[in-house]
Amino acid sequence: MKFKLVTLLFILSTSSLFAQLNKEKARTNSSEATRLLENGQSEQSVALLEEAIKLDPENKSYTYQLGNVYYLAKKYTEAITILSAAGSRNGSSEQIFMLLANSYLKSGQKEKAVAALEAGIKKFPHSGKLYFEMGELYSSENNPSRAIFYYENAVEIEPESPTNYYALAKIFLRSDEEVWGMIYGEIFINLERNSPKTEEISKMLFDTYKSEIKFLSDNSFSLSFSKKAVSDTKIFEVPFGIGVYEPLLMEAALKETSIDLASLDRIRTTFNKSYFSSRKDKIYPNVLFSYQSKIRLAGHMEAYNYWLLKNADDAGFSEWRDSNKEKWSRFSQWFDQNKLKIEDKDKFFRAD
Repeated sequence: MKFKLVTLLFILSTSSLFAQLNKEKARTNSSEATRLLENGQSEQSVALLEEAIKLDPENKSYTYQLGNVYYLAKKYTEAITILSAAGSRNGSSEQIFMLLANSYLKSGQKEKAVAALEAGIKKFPHSGKLYFEMGELYSSENNPSRAIFYYENAVEIEPESPTNYYALAKIFLRSDEEVWGMIYGEIFINLERNSPKTEEISKMLFDTYKSEIKFLSDNSFSLSFSKKAVSDTKIFEVPFGIGVYEPLLMEAALKETSIDLASLDRIRTTFNKSYFSSRKDKIYPNVLFSYQSKIRLAGHMEAYNYWLLKNADDAGFSEWRDSNKEKWSRFSQWFDQNKLKIEDKDKFFRAD
C-alpha cells in the first residue's frame, strides 16, 4: 500500500513538472514568435504559436496572438477561423472578439463583424472596449445615432477612459447638439491633457464658441448650441441644452462684443458661477461643472480657461502667459496635483 502511494505521488509530481515545463516552453515560443513577427517572419511565428497552443491550451493569449499574426499578414480567413473557434469556448477574452470583428470587417463581412461584437458584449457585458469598438463600427458606417448609443454605454462602464469622450465630442460638435460636444470635449481634454487629439478638440471647442455665439451689428447677439425643443426621455420636459445651458451662457455673454480667449474666460467663469448660484447643480449634477467650480474657488479659473482653449490661439495664449507668469506657475502646480477624477458615483453621460 505504501509502495502504491509513493508511486502515485511520483506520477503526480512528474506530471506537474511536465506541465510546468510545457508552460515555460510555450512562453518562450510566444516571446520568440513576437521577435520573428517584428522581423517580418510571420510563417515561422505561426509555427511557434501553434506549438505554444498545444503545449498550454488553457492560455488563450496564444490563440489571440496567433490570430493577430494572421490578421497582420492580411490572412483574414485564417484569423477568423481560429478566433471564432476561440470565442465560442470558455475562457475567451474581449480582445479575441475585437480582433475577430476587425477581421470580418477587413474581409468585407460587416454584418458578421457586428454579430461578433454583439456576442462579445453578451459574454463581457462590462467591457467598455467592446462597446467602444461597436461605436467605431457604426461611426465608420456614418450612423452617428447608433455610434453615440455605444460610445455612451462605454462611458457608463469606463468613465475615466478618454477615448470615448473624444469620439462623442467629435460627433456632437459636428451636429446641431453642440452642447454635448462642449461637455464631452472638455472632459476629454482633462483626461488626456497632452496629445494631438487634445489640440484638435481644444480648437474645436473654441471654433464652436465662435460660430455659435454670433454678435450682430445692432449690439445684439444670437446663441445656439442646441436645436432640440423636447426631451428624448420625458414628454414636454425642456431639455438641458435650451433650458439650462443656453440661457446661462447667454446671460454670461451679455456684456461681450466678440469671441476670443479673454472674453471666453469671462463668459465661462460667469456661467460656472451662475450654474451653482442658481442651484442648477442640484437638478443637473455634472462632474465637469463641479470640477470647474473647484478650479474657480481655488483661484485658477482664468489660467484654466486659457489652458483649455490655447490651441486655437497660440499667440494669444503665449502673450497672456508671459504677462501672468506667477499666476500660470501657481495654476500649473495646483493643476498637476488636482486632476479630474470621474468615479462611478459622479460619472457623466448624456442620458443622465
